[in-house]
Amino acid sequence: YQRRVRVPSARGAPVLCGNATAAAVVPIATEMSCMAQRHGLYYVGTLGSVDEQSGEQFNTAVAFAPSGALLARYHKVHLFQENQWNAGTMDAGNLATFDTTFGVRFGLFICFDMLFTWPAQVLARSGVRDFAVPIWWVNQDTLQTANSAQQAWSREKQVNLVAATSGLSLNFSGSGIYASGEPLAQTFNPTHAPRSRVLVADLVTTAFVATVPAAPAATPRALPHEPVRSQPAADQGRVSTFLVVGGRSGTAAVQDGVLWCSAAWTAAVGTATATYGIFAYSGNFRGELVEQVCAVTRCAPKAPFCVGWTTHSATAFDVLAVGGNFTAPGMRLNLLTGDGAALAGASAVNRTLYGVELNSYRKPVLNLAAFHYPFAEV
Repeated sequence: YQRRVRVPSARGAPVLCGNATAAAVVPIATEMSCMAQRHGLYYVGTLGSVDEQSGEQFNTAVAFAPSGALLARYHKVHLFQENQWNAGTMDAGNLATFDTTFGVRFGLFICFDMLFTWPAQVLARSGVRDFAVPIWWVNQDTLQTANSAQQAWSREKQVNLVAATSGLSLNFSGSGIYASGEPLAQTFNPTHAPRSRVLVADLVTTAFVATVPAAPAATPRALPHEPVRSQPAADQGRVSTFLVVGGRSGTAAVQDGVLWCSAAWTAAVGTATATYGIFAYSGNFRGELVEQVCAVTRCAPKAPFCVGWTTHSATAFDVLAVGGNFTAPGMRLNLLTGDGAALAGASAVNRTLYGVELNSYRKPVLNLAAFHYPFAEV
């Protein structure tokens, strides 16, 4: 099995399709090459691959040209509950981009990498403004779906993002095409039945111009999770619930460890009454991700902790803001979802010094949240 999932180096842009040796030695990668050639498009996908010399196995993204040429190969660095894989290296040899005939340079990374400095932030700082990202996001609840995280990252970095995952179920769904956070096309499956869509959108971009070197000096094999795993894992957080009534204002606060979160709101006149919660989390999520979260969320029916699986909201606000005393420098992603876990436009929220607030958004609100990642440098 391992011999059959090798992925050759992209050096020299080898065309695998039609190569009998490649078909025998690396059949999966060769079929990807043929798919790109057969349909005349740029193809980005993922597969497991193995290093022949070390025997290490990687979660690998590849990009093929319409000719079938292998343009880029990237081994995922930041793994989430993926003990079957080895982490890729954080060095120039594992920083992947590919150029197209229409003048765009795409950056390449995988899913969870989005929340760390390498390679996502490094590529964005180097001047890459277009990203093609395979996703297998695990939606824990509707507080942070794959779509809302994608939109927030695109808005924070002011980049174009094409992100694709499966439509297997609500737990693994969420794909989209975003322009600086504006959702040009997106899909989310709120059911347990498989449901997928093909997304198409026109993106306006500019030619790639390097702003800083794409990578620092090569480093030895990285152990990116060691500083994270050295901190105690914690999955719960704290929540304080409150009733939102049309035309009324209020404030709420909650603390989780060193993090204090607070919220202020004025509900729209005549809007539906509903129970919301202010949620605070400061810790190491499942031993894989150090993060701090302040959020206002509509409580899921029958959820003992308020946060859960609900996609319905009929409650709108004239004013809604949430923030906290985030304790270290890092990357902050501001998320807003409405009824049906729908995304709003990029300008529907304002970033504030301590969090996020609505910006003339009058539709029902499901979640408004600020996610802070200390391990992702600004």
